[in-house]
Amino acid sequence: MKKIIFASVFWILSSITFAQTETKIPHDSLPPVLHDKLHDLFEKYHVSNIVKAVDKDGKITYKMEAHKEKVGNGTTTDYIQYLTYNPSGKLLSKKKDKQIFYSDSPKQKPKATKTNDGHNHQH
Repeated sequence: MKKIIFASVFWILSSITFAQTETKIPHDSLPPVLHDKLHDLFEKYHVSNIVKAVDKDGKITYKMEAHKEKVGNGTTTDYIQYLTYNPSGKLLSKKKDKQIFYSDSPKQKPKATKTNDGHNHQH
């Protein structure tokens, strides 16, 4: 699959914090209020790459990606939202991205056309 990235928004600003520790956690380890909020708001998305971040002052944030795919016309579009929440479920930052994947299906050969020269093919 050829991968073309049309919009690439990276999560750099929310990750640049000195003396911050980040730990990847499972979805069920989120605080219940945040778990419920994600279920309600992103029901049609796949939430992944959940990270619990603790800064030098002990402030906790949760970072994650929400993916939603749309398939059609030989392409697959992956809509991504990079989200950062506090433990009480307040959204701190949201960045959007979109990736489009094109299928590598072979090009179709043109159909033979009838010409007046007695041959049924293209010249």
